[in-house]
Amino acid sequence: MAPTKPVTREFTAYSNLKVQIYSNSSISEFQFNTADKKLSFNVTGPTGTKGFCNVTIPANLMWGDFSLFINGISLVEGINYTKTYNGTYYTFYITYTHSEHTIEVIGTEVVPEISSALIFPTLATLAILVFIFTKKSTRNGSYTSKL
Repeated sequence: MAPTKPVTREFTAYSNLKVQIYSNSSISEFQFNTADKKLSFNVTGPTGTKGFCNVTIPANLMWGDFSLFINGISLVEGINYTKTYNGTYYTFYITYTHSEHTIEVIGTEVVPEISSALIFPTLATLAILVFIFTKKSTRNGSYTSKL
């Protein structure tokens, strides 16, 4: 069921980065996919009524050129949606006729996905290399201190 008046919903997309959606539609199935550089969600409302959503995305989550789709059909900026940027957030105002739709926002750049499983081995390797380099430098007498 669609809200009787517009409401703001907030979704965690990545780490502590949140996307806000202000809409007169029900919002469901929010997803953010770093590999596809895409966020998507469903909007639902009483068939035939006018629907809208204002999607606010942090610029450090997604940036570059954007493509928007509704049910897989490309939207045209200035006709189906407007885009604004204030230096911190991109905001997309999208209009449609209600029923149930899937909206997708695709950027050319998104926050890089760093697997937590890779962080520890990478730091451990770096620490070992620094230790080995420091030991070699002091053993060969080539270590100089600049005090």
